Amino acid sequence: MRKQVAAGLAVLCLLLSLSTGFRASAERTAQDPFLDQKVELHLRNTTFMHVLGTLAVEGRIPTGIEYSPQDQNDEKMTLDTDGSSLREILDSIVKQEPLYRWEVVDGVINFVPVSGQDPFFETLLNTKVANYDPGKWTVKFELRDAIEKTPEVKQFLDSKNVELAKYRDYISRPSIYTQDVDLRMSNTTVRGILNRIIKVSEHKRWAIGWRKGEKNVFSIWL
Repeated sequence: MRKQVAAGLAVLCLLLSLSTGFRASAERTAQDPFLDQKVELHLRNTTFMHVLGTLAVEGRIPTGIEYSPQDQNDEKMTLDTDGSSLREILDSIVKQEPLYRWEVVDGVINFVPVSGQDPFFETLLNTKVANYDPGKWTVKFELRDAIEKTPEVKQFLDSKNVELAKYRDYISRPSIYTQDVDLRMSNTTVRGILNRIIKVSEHKRWAIGWRKGEKNVFSIWL
């Protein structure tokens, strides 16, 4: 009986700890001054991906997204504002596309599926990486490939018999920051790598998801 009570108390403490952690994370996000900046958007009947692309390219707001398998990328979103805060815009985005929630991670806006999160991507993004060194990179493909080459990621992908798609069928000019930005990192995660890349380089958006129609090939877009 005592063992059962002790086990029950341990589970309760764990749940309370997790709840406190989530609440603290939400409070930090709500108080982040990054979210108070004013943003102008004039988009009508467009897709969720186009909205995020506009924020990243025109607004220079770093955003990352883990695609929901239920996302059809329908043209159903309208955001028309001359000076709403970024926080208000993000709230409007997830209200119109409730498949996702948003949070600030490493100073970057991350969109995460509310439900049905793929355990593969959840594990991959949280995979710890001891060292990440893309070298003297010239195009963003090299940043992506360097993630796959880390021993931890390579081991995880091999264990799941999954491979990273190597799209090179569109133009990517050499980075204008090649000599100015040091993207070497240590003691981080895959999510941490992606967030830092788009926070400090000219590439302001990352996305991750399965290649259409496949479950053993995934893509990382930068």
